Amino acid sequence: MVLGLISGSFWLPRAVSAGAMAWQSSQNPLPDPANAVSTFFAARAWLDAGGTGASVATPADVHSAAVVLRMRGRIVGIGHDAGDTNTTGIVDRALRSALDAARERRTSQPTTANENDSIGTLVTLELELAGAREPLIGRTFEEVARNLEPGECGLQLTDAARTAYEPASQLLARRMASPVSRAVLAMVTELGLPPRDLPDLQALGGNTAMYASRSIRLAQVDPASSPFTLARVLPAISTAPATRADGVTACAAIIARLAAQLEPAAATEGLPADAGAQIARTGLRGDYVIAADRYEPFAAGATEQALCAWALARASATASFPETLRNQSKSAAIAVLRALMDHDNSESDPASEPAAVAYATLAMAELAASNAPIDAPFAASMTTALGRLLAPANLATLRPHVQAAVLDAAAALHAARTPVIPEKELIAALDTAWKSIDPAELPIVAPFLIDADARCALVTLEQRTTAHRSALDAARTVLLGTQVPADTSDRPSALLDMPGAYPMAGSSAGRISAQSTRPQFFMAMIAGLPATRSPARDAEDRETLALAIRFVQQLQAAAAIAYCAPAPERARGGVLASPADASQPVAAQAFAILALTESERALARLALQTDPVQGK
Repeated sequence: MVLGLISGSFWLPRAVSAGAMAWQSSQNPLPDPANAVSTFFAARAWLDAGGTGASVATPADVHSAAVVLRMRGRIVGIGHDAGDTNTTGIVDRALRSALDAARERRTSQPTTANENDSIGTLVTLELELAGAREPLIGRTFEEVARNLEPGECGLQLTDAARTAYEPASQLLARRMASPVSRAVLAMVTELGLPPRDLPDLQALGGNTAMYASRSIRLAQVDPASSPFTLARVLPAISTAPATRADGVTACAAIIARLAAQLEPAAATEGLPADAGAQIARTGLRGDYVIAADRYEPFAAGATEQALCAWALARASATASFPETLRNQSKSAAIAVLRALMDHDNSESDPASEPAAVAYATLAMAELAASNAPIDAPFAASMTTALGRLLAPANLATLRPHVQAAVLDAAAALHAARTPVIPEKELIAALDTAWKSIDPAELPIVAPFLIDADARCALVTLEQRTTAHRSALDAARTVLLGTQVPADTSDRPSALLDMPGAYPMAGSSAGRISAQSTRPQFFMAMIAGLPATRSPARDAEDRETLALAIRFVQQLQAAAAIAYCAPAPERARGGVLASPADASQPVAAQAFAILALTESERALARLALQTDPVQGK
């Protein structure tokens, strides 16, 4: 998933249309929200009483339930009940199972009897209450999974005699929601069935069937706080389009989180005095797994760091951003480049990674305009490496989006009057790259080529984009048609976190993920170009970008992330891999900054008046 954001293939959803992206409303209603809240408070009171007293009643419209107990964000007990054997006492059984697990875990650690008895008062509660299960239609497990978004519902697999149950809360808590096949395999194993597909299991004589268990999920950030409703990992924010100011605020939060990683840590007992400085020398941290409070790896790779440096530098060069945001972005970009330069034998050499070379060169080009200090030997090493990559034989071996980034970097050096290849060769290479783009990958590749064209002095950007307008407009039309709309009337409540996303296939995170920022970057880059402007098109551009910004906001870890985060301060403001994956890939942060930065530039262009006849 993480490297895929940088080096994988990204395909527009060829078979996905606006109609195909409509989610059919459940035939079985969710449990009554008011009763669900009452049940949560009853369960909370039972825990505070140490698991004594009257059983927690199960509302009549609850058919299965699950409980996740956490202590300071870490899971200490889980329990669930599918309701397949006894429809009364479902919530009570799930709750007792979770508390028993928490006590067993606690007794395995040094504690007193009183501490063990009081564990109920120390844990936070996540409660999932599901309505009547509904059959999932499909000839194979793959067909069944194809119609589900990761984590949108709990899953039940039955062979008529027994039922395996994977609640949504526990799939999401264990990062098993995506792909759906992981949950299916777990249930097949739980039932003791052979690892075969659905028709094979049915042919063995069993009445094997899968069901969706749609639910209301309530959680709290500390044992004394009121509950809030979760969509998947996070609560759903407003489905209304975001404002331009919202985009600036979102971008500032992502940048602030990255900048904090670059600050030397305070001295810690037991560590050398210079440990903080040595850690800071490695630059940005790796992908952050929120529930485990762990970076994987501890230090981000060269390509991810260079990508972040470019994103930060581009934000610092965005004139309409607040000065404080630009200054913080600039300082952070310089610090990341310094970390890339100061690598040791245990770290990868950025000069050996083509994408890192391109992104670092682009970052330095953005910073040069503000007279930022650039290390001359490091810049020279990147230029030398870029020259090698631009040899036709080497260029042809690169993935299309990396090849485009390399050409953009070459154009940046050309614009700075320090060309690494002759202008004629650069223009020819750009023409070849444009002609060879797979239409499905155009939104991923085109931003680099458009940026490169804008840097070339021989022709204007309008002349270059006019030559490719039909292809650009075709991709734009597809993205406008597949973007998840704000209308939620036909969508399960668990999927209210989706509006604004551009679905992208080819990721284990599902179609709806942080990869949406890649086409957002493209849509922003072509929005508000003088030659294409019209009142109708401007309105479309504003609407699609406002919705896309809304989805980035949805992916950002807000204060509520504390319910599942041992160290919420490390996660806050960062972008999740997807609405169903509580991890924060480094690349996702970079592309979110790029998408929000370019959206700000586009909205600034769209705010300018145009000549209705000339489009200027």
